[in-house]
Amino acid sequence: MAFGVVPIVSSAGFNQSICGDDRLVVSEFSEMGFANKIMEIESSGKWDYFSHFVYNRVIANFTEVQALESLKQVINALYSE
Repeated sequence: MAFGVVPIVSSAGFNQSICGDDRLVVSEFSEMGFANKIMEIESSGKWDYFSHFVYNRVIANFTEVQALESLKQVINALYSE
């Protein structure tokens, strides 16, 4: 995602919340489910949109700077108790 690669994910674990858009989630966990989702996005002409969307999502939520800020907030909360 950090390089604009569009993730096609299952709903297992945190995949759905990390990719940030239900349209990138397959409903059928199979090879054809993934292939169909890729073809659906490509034929809709939204590949570029999703590429930019996931890149921006990483920048906003999953960089080292973001992780450090979250860690600082947790540490501050622990010390303030």
